[in-house]
Amino acid sequence: MAITTIRGHVSRAIDFFKKENVYIGLGKTTPWQDSDRTTATPARSRVNEDNPPIPVPTGTLTEVFGYKKIDQKLLVIPDPNGTIRYRSKMFRQVTEQEAYQLGAIYVYLSVEIDPTDFASNLTYRQLGIYSGLRATTTNKVLTPADVSSEGLLEIIDYRKPQYRETDQKEKISFIIEF
Repeated sequence: MAITTIRGHVSRAIDFFKKENVYIGLGKTTPWQDSDRTTATPARSRVNEDNPPIPVPTGTLTEVFGYKKIDQKLLVIPDPNGTIRYRSKMFRQVTEQEAYQLGAIYVYLSVEIDPTDFASNLTYRQLGIYSGLRATTTNKVLTPADVSSEGLLEIIDYRKPQYRETDQKEKISFIIEF
């Protein structure tokens, strides 16, 4: 069986890092219910607001209410002395020139959601990272009506309810491994 080399993974990370139209999508405004169960969710687990289902690779975002262009993309590598914390690990930024030498197979993405970006009375439970999204406007914040093609859903995440308050500013970040 053939395998992808580290340089192949780095090449994919760099390709994604260079993409222009990368957006986060926010969706699932209705509560989690057992009918939202996925094939990846253990049979004994109850699906509810405190226990969302486990996403599956074939999943889609539902009830999407908006998209926002990613503010920051960085090529990163794990580094215990790094300055970027993601979950329980530390990472540091590397340049594109260093990527092959250091095996940079990770891309850090972040976006700030301002109080005025979307309605403040919405609650969301799904996040997705889209590449190649095509919009009918040049705005960084889009509604579904502003999108002619979502492009490719690269990452999907199911969460407990995230309540949008009128004065709430959020920073959402992901690290994608290629």
